[in-house]
Amino acid sequence: MFGLLADCMYEANYAGTAADGESREAVRHSQREMFIGALVVLLLAISIGVTGIAFTLAAEVFPNYLFGTAVGFVAAIGWFVNFGINMVFLDVLNDADGRWYIWLILCLVAIITCVFVYFVAPETKGKK
Repeated sequence: MFGLLADCMYEANYAGTAADGESREAVRHSQREMFIGALVVLLLAISIGVTGIAFTLAAEVFPNYLFGTAVGFVAAIGWFVNFGINMVFLDVLNDADGRWYIWLILCLVAIITCVFVYFVAPETKGKK
C-alpha cells in the first residue's frame, strides 16, 4: 500500500517539475521524507499488531519452561530484521529497478510465510 501511494505521489511530483536538476533534487528529497514517514508508520503498526502474533505462536509451540527464552529470541530476531530492512530500504530505492526488487522480495517472503504456516505451524486448538 505504501509503495503504490509513494509511486503515485512520486510520478505526480515529477510531472509538475521542470527539467532542471534543482527541482528534481527537491522532488527526491520530498520522496525520501515520504518514505521515512511511511517506514515509521509501518514500524508502529508492526509493533502494535503483527509482533503479537510471534509471541502467541511461541506460547503455543514451545513448552512452558522454554517460553521466556523463546519469546526473547523471537523478539530479537524481529527487531534485527526490522533494522536490516530500514538500513537498506532507501539505498535500494536509489537504483532504477530498486522498487521492483523490494516488492518482489516482500512477495517472496509472504509466499514462504504462507507455505510455512500451512505445512509446519501446528494446530494447537484445545491442546494446551
